[in-house]
Amino acid sequence: MWHIDSIETTLPHTPINIEEPWMPQWEHNYTFSINRTGQFKLAFLLYTTPSTETYQPTINYASSAEEKINQAYRENHLWITVI
Repeated sequence: MWHIDSIETTLPHTPINIEEPWMPQWEHNYTFSINRTGQFKLAFLLYTTPSTETYQPTINYASSAEEKINQAYRENHLWITVI
């Protein structure tokens, strides 16, 4: 597991009105590249508080990947095959 990037944002509390159409509060286009062949899991981890850790893109975090994913409030991922 390699850390690619961090994006920090704070969203204001917005009450939900089920009688109105849903509108997103925040959108962000994200571009990345993978310079290796194989199958990869690109995980987006959502936390409710800012991280105090400093991550380096050259360090493999495989030994702590499960712990970091379990600490996230939510996780969303994409499976990517690079040939």
